[in-house]
Amino acid sequence: GRREMYKILLPTPQNDEHTITDIITDFYTNLYATKITDDDLIDGLLQHITPVLDKEEEGDLTLEELTRAMQSLSTGKTPGPDGLPAEFYITFWEHLKVCLGAVYNSMYREGKLAPSMTESAVTLLYKGKGDATELRNWRPISLLGSDYKILAKTHMYRLQRSLPQAVGSDQTCGAPGRSALDNLSAVRDIFAHSVERSQPFCLFNLDQEKAFDRVSHPYMLRVMARMNLALSLRNWVSIIYRNNTSKILINGTPSAPIPMHSGVRQGCPLSALLYTIAIEPLLVSIRHNPRITGYPLPGAHGMTVKTQAYMDDITIITTDTRSIPHITHAINTFCTATGAIVNGTKSEVYVTPDCRAGIMSRHLALDPSYSRAKYWTFQPP
Repeated sequence: GRREMYKILLPTPQNDEHTITDIITDFYTNLYATKITDDDLIDGLLQHITPVLDKEEEGDLTLEELTRAMQSLSTGKTPGPDGLPAEFYITFWEHLKVCLGAVYNSMYREGKLAPSMTESAVTLLYKGKGDATELRNWRPISLLGSDYKILAKTHMYRLQRSLPQAVGSDQTCGAPGRSALDNLSAVRDIFAHSVERSQPFCLFNLDQEKAFDRVSHPYMLRVMARMNLALSLRNWVSIIYRNNTSKILINGTPSAPIPMHSGVRQGCPLSALLYTIAIEPLLVSIRHNPRITGYPLPGAHGMTVKTQAYMDDITIITTDTRSIPHITHAINTFCTATGAIVNGTKSEVYVTPDCRAGIMSRHLALDPSYSRAKYWTFQPP
């Protein structure tokens, strides 16, 4: 099944149950370890971040906010470690909301979550493609308590109010009024316009290795501070991601607790928005680099498109071969600064079938990050 692993790839494939458990535990212990970052490079990445203006400092969590979060809970889901499903809170909300609100606000003042809210069980879900014996092809989904999800959803809604100012308009994840369809339409129109005007271009589809799991917490909080997001929101995120542990469910059996010193948990309502914030400095470094030439927008008086993003689905577009080294330098600088890793085997490069595009693909092949990337030549109809 998609949740069961009976064999794991090593130089010699292993199917011994205890060996598999040890290997998976070591893999996630290393994955969630503190990431090596470079403060000087991070300073450079943050210099072009535009602070949010006229932000509203948030106070205590209100019953109205908590009720909205509770009403958005999905039902029929596997509960977290405490065994209480969303249906419990939905059914007894009128009896619970005042006490729960007081508990949440008390946690903020004390600077820590209840111990049960720092724990999660992680189920491994096969992505459905790639070798099933390779751990990187399994997605870790955190099973979290509904009380945690109510808290996280409340801050998700708070963060959404500032997100349109905090991230560029080409990042469509989580910002009200934006949709991934905007990105798809933009790329589709670029392809169509390229055919119509014989405009060569190169399109990177960037894939990062375990993108969510490698987010450095100190780095993420630095980006939030640079964006000038509300101090109480930043404090809450720090509290929520402090002293977390996960037990990996390996064929139904939990591992020993693994400290989570990095990563935003897939399954946490806040994780997509936090990742969107963490990746924004990379997008900004490309948007603001005058040596990177984007695709010219028809009738837009010189405006160009350089990036399109939905969470970790990142597309970079250029029409000039001289931009290539600056794009790869921006990506490599971001990875060195933050501990991110480019997945060369899953990254893709699309080029138009002409001489300049041929130069582009040869130039990219010289960069070790893309030595194993897939190259596709776009053939017009």
